[in-house]
Amino acid sequence: MRSASKVLRGVNYPGRKLSSEEFGEGSQQPSSPAGASRYRSSVGKLIYTSIDRFDLAFVTKELAGRLQEPTMAEWKQLEWVAKYLIGREGAVSVFEVDLTKSPEFVEAFADADWGGSLRTRKSTSGGVIMWCGVVLTHYSRNQATYSLSSGESELYGSISASSEGLFVVSLLTDMHYGVMARLWTDSTACLGLLQKPGLSRPMRHVQIKFLYLQGLVLDKVLVAKKVDGKKNCADLGTKFVTHEMLTTLLPLLNTFLVSYEEAMADVAHHKKVVTQGGQ
Repeated sequence: MRSASKVLRGVNYPGRKLSSEEFGEGSQQPSSPAGASRYRSSVGKLIYTSIDRFDLAFVTKELAGRLQEPTMAEWKQLEWVAKYLIGREGAVSVFEVDLTKSPEFVEAFADADWGGSLRTRKSTSGGVIMWCGVVLTHYSRNQATYSLSSGESELYGSISASSEGLFVVSLLTDMHYGVMARLWTDSTACLGLLQKPGLSRPMRHVQIKFLYLQGLVLDKVLVAKKVDGKKNCADLGTKFVTHEMLTTLLPLLNTFLVSYEEAMADVAHHKKVVTQGGQ
């Protein structure tokens, strides 16, 4: 893979949180029918791209929430993403796996942003599932339930990540790999809720079904650990990311951004290697 360290044009991060002033009356003007159609087409391409690119997951989720009636505010975000992609049209994910020395744990990284949506005040759950140092899946999604505290939103985020992690454990078990799930969260409050049976008085409104996760931890089916917030790669799926977050967290996912020219050069190089190896 060629170096992607050259200075890139455009902006250094994919989107930003708009201020209250930018959400004023002028920015709420709906797009024309033709503009709305173009918006949906552009966001559709981003949805397809974000499957492999966690750096675009959160902003794509935010843009996809306004497909029916996009406004000038959404167009501002979309234009920002377009500027960010200049020189970063491709992404390379490195897979280096030795299944003869498979690790004991499927790693589930969880994070949440409490009430971060300016429009709905719903929280966002972000998660990354890894095994053998390889990203198996990642996501950024709105929480279905309104959270009344940051600890509660982190709990819901951990539930999502644990569910995804246990699903992967089930698949690997069917393939005769003896693994467990390990949850990583940067929330001390969430860890306290998971490791202490029952609910305190302020948390009575949390539905009973969420206590199941506590049972998994107590039965040692799931291991819950704390991770440094600056090293929690799930953070990429919960907020508009900064350039510092991208440079710090993407390498933890073995993901590297490259320009279109670099991506095409690498494709040509690998085709040549495969052709020569087959002769």
